[in-house]
Amino acid sequence: MACGRVVTIAAWALIYVALGSTGCHRATASGGQSAPANGPLDQARALLEQGEFDAALAKSLDPSVDGPEALCLQGQIWAKKAERAPLPTPAAGETQERPAEFKPEELRVIDLFERARAARPTLTEAHLGLASVLAPHAVRRFELSQAGRRAAGGKPGKGVAAGTPEAADAPDFSIRRVVGLYQEAVKNEATGTRAVDELLRFALRVKEIEAAGWAHAEGITRDRENPARLVQFGDFLQKDRGDRHGAIEQYRQALIWRPDDGETKTKIATLYIELAREHLAAQQWGAGQMMFDEARKYVSDMNSAQGMQIRAGLSELGAIRRPEQR
Repeated sequence: MACGRVVTIAAWALIYVALGSTGCHRATASGGQSAPANGPLDQARALLEQGEFDAALAKSLDPSVDGPEALCLQGQIWAKKAERAPLPTPAAGETQERPAEFKPEELRVIDLFERARAARPTLTEAHLGLASVLAPHAVRRFELSQAGRRAAGGKPGKGVAAGTPEAADAPDFSIRRVVGLYQEAVKNEATGTRAVDELLRFALRVKEIEAAGWAHAEGITRDRENPARLVQFGDFLQKDRGDRHGAIEQYRQALIWRPDDGETKTKIATLYIELAREHLAAQQWGAGQMMFDEARKYVSDMNSAQGMQIRAGLSELGAIRRPEQR
């Protein structure tokens, strides 16, 4: 069991550090990015990309460079070194079931990113880097919390208890903290959607529905001409929020960009048919008729499975109404 949990956190660590370790670029005072200057930091970045971590670290410590960009880059380098470092040996009082949370290398990473954030609160990469090193630990605690609920016969839910560190001086890796860091990264990200996408993946993984909804909305705002984001948001609304009308609206917006997208049309028709059936079950005949009529607009072949469902529903409505018309 302990081995499985170690593998789980190691896997998540690789995912999150990889997502957040694309390099701290030279940042402007506003938190944006400026052109590379081919100085020590740029040389360090190149060495980092080549996997020369020690050489990259030495170059980033060049006396001629200092400031939040250097701290951030050092954090990225140590994050890569932490990936290769062994898990900490349990100390007295710790067990294989609950080993020490952080490797020494990870603690160094956290310190570097915290210092970079303090020096420049608008530095997106610092927020993103810190979130990326804390996220696997938050996910692991969430998974342990869910496993405990299932073992006790309860239903899995939000991992609100998944983030209280064991020691008062341990880093705060609560779900709320990690979400907040990702959101700060999003707010300060001048272009692109990398921070949004990382937040969305994390929020969905730990069932933070409100944060996931916020990330979806931000992604659509920043990537307006991408209908896939609208479809993804529709899927989220339908699956995670149970908001079928909201999902339909997102799918319809996506069809503005891709009017011949048969898969999206099928999703819309399916939801309208479900709504129609619910209205019929509640004896709301007029509303049921409207939903079937809407569904028919998105079905090109009335002999298809969906077409047959619509025809059957309309036939049922007709049989109900005929006695009323006598």
